Amino acid sequence: MKKQEFKRIPMLPEFRVRDFEHSRRFYLDLGFEIYNERPEDKFALIQMQDLYLMIMQLTTTAGSWNGYAPMEHPLGRGMHLQMEVSNVDELYKRVVCLGIPLFRDMKTNQYREHDKMLKCKEFLIQDPDGYLLRFSTTTL
Repeated sequence: MKKQEFKRIPMLPEFRVRDFEHSRRFYLDLGFEIYNERPEDKFALIQMQDLYLMIMQLTTTAGSWNGYAPMEHPLGRGMHLQMEVSNVDELYKRVVCLGIPLFRDMKTNQYREHDKMLKCKEFLIQDPDGYLLRFSTTTL
């Protein structure tokens, strides 16, 4: 892991995971890299291109930030992350080769943004804890 300079990231989701090592392997296999890691806390800040995500071992100790509902699979219900990547086809091939089940197969959708129509080629997967991840590449 190369030493990184401090970088302020405006929005940085953190996923609480049931098995830190399993989730860490999943994201690294997917193509993320370690940006920063605290093994003693079972915490990692991971990066793929301009995307950043934190993963941390789920704990039930007093004072933890787990919210007010039971942490049951699938975690993150009602929310998904859309992550824009430079080449969604390449990532899709990697996902298929890894045998990661597709939540939604590759599809091109059109979305209106103001007065323009965008083409969004995208697919969805779930991580080991059920967090929903939508990877896409968008063009005009």
